[in-house]
Amino acid sequence: MILDFTALIKAIQRLTESIEVIESFQLLSVEPAIHRTLMSGVIQHFEFTYELGWKFIK
Repeated sequence: MILDFTALIKAIQRLTESIEVIESFQLLSVEPAIHRTLMSGVIQHFEFTYELGWKFIK
């Protein structure tokens, strides 16, 4: 059986993009509320990618 890793690859790309965005915003002086909101998005991307990866492992 051949596995389609397209969804996992896209999820990893989105996670990478969100990490790059939060890193660039850390260099700028942004309001704490904006920083927390961005971090929440990164955490959501991580959770989604982790769960998707776990499903592929099973």
